[in-house]
Amino acid sequence: MNKKPVVSVVIILAVFVVILFAIKSPISRSINEKGLNSYHANEYQLAEKYFRKALLWKRTSSVAMINLIKSQLAQEKTTDARKVLEKLKKIIPPQAETFGLEGQLLVMEDQFEASISFLNQAIERDSLLSYAYYYRGIARANLNDLDGAAGDYLTAQKLDQANIDALKKGAIVLSKLENFEAAIESYNKLLELDPSNTDAFLNRGSFKMKIFDYPGAIDDFTSAISLDDKQAEAYFNRGKSYANAEAYEKAITDFNKAAQLNYNIAGSNYNSGLASLRLNQPQEAKKYLSKALKSDTESKHSGNAYHLLGVMEMMQNKNGDAIDYFDKAIEIDPTYADAFYNRGIAYGLLQKPQKALNDLNKCLELGKNSSDVYFAMGVQKINLNDFASGCKDLRTAADMGNKQASDMSKRYCKQH
Repeated sequence: MNKKPVVSVVIILAVFVVILFAIKSPISRSINEKGLNSYHANEYQLAEKYFRKALLWKRTSSVAMINLIKSQLAQEKTTDARKVLEKLKKIIPPQAETFGLEGQLLVMEDQFEASISFLNQAIERDSLLSYAYYYRGIARANLNDLDGAAGDYLTAQKLDQANIDALKKGAIVLSKLENFEAAIESYNKLLELDPSNTDAFLNRGSFKMKIFDYPGAIDDFTSAISLDDKQAEAYFNRGKSYANAEAYEKAITDFNKAAQLNYNIAGSNYNSGLASLRLNQPQEAKKYLSKALKSDTESKHSGNAYHLLGVMEMMQNKNGDAIDYFDKAIEIDPTYADAFYNRGIAYGLLQKPQKALNDLNKCLELGKNSSDVYFAMGVQKINLNDFASGCKDLRTAADMGNKQASDMSKRYCKQH
């Protein structure tokens, strides 16, 4: 029997196997590169398919496994990513990427405390691993370590300057720390990367309001509106900025636009009423305040509207009507210190000193301990012939800089 053909077939198969093993790694790398191209184009589902195909050619490719996990995490497929990560840990020794991916997974699963240890180890092994800082920032923010979170977001963005999310989250944390200048700087960088980001203009504008940069805030809200003229929040906040800059007519125009877009209707109308009063237009003010009350009689702005209407009634010496409005404001917000104060003043003007004192004492309980409150209390106590206590309150008000209290104290309290 001739065995040469069999030998030839074996040789051919052996050569084929050698060739196959020789080309498996290059083919796997080539497919992996296609996957990376898709991944960087944010085509995560397509990237996942490429990385899986790369692993068919080389099942032990740690690079393809890492990239597969990243593409799955980008799609929030945490269960699938966990399975691949467990396989990866069996074929390679612990390294920065395995710790980093474990930490990221734990953050995405809301296991923030557990994630910190893995992310720390990832950063110890590779101090340039930007996503490890980013996810540690998220974990720290959720654990209320705001200073640590702010530092991590800043480092993440320095290492990966295209990481807009790090800028956004960092700005939010900085604002919670009341470091509004640094938050604004984060949005400056974000807008350099993405100059058409409406939300960035909105947020930067709101932070500028916090530092009383009303012209800067107006510019930012105007930019947001130029990108999207249906941005109701931008009209509302620009209106508040105009009001703070004493441009009341422009403020009213913006508040009306916000109300037309159904944004915070009660608040928009209340602020229009307040601006109208600043323009010495009481009838216009009442019209807007009535609109605020019609839109929502239970909101904080409705409480403010009732309070402002009460103040307007007091300005016309209609103290009984004023008290009715203050009652409604307090019913909506039982901690409304200004409403208690003004109702106390109205009761005093109606010569009801005990009711006045009850309200003024409530002011103090609520933390409103201004010189005006002590002065009013002193006056009402003297009206009740309680000179000792009344003069003590007048002296307190005088020590706080109230000239009226000082004059009255000199007049009534020499013997006390």
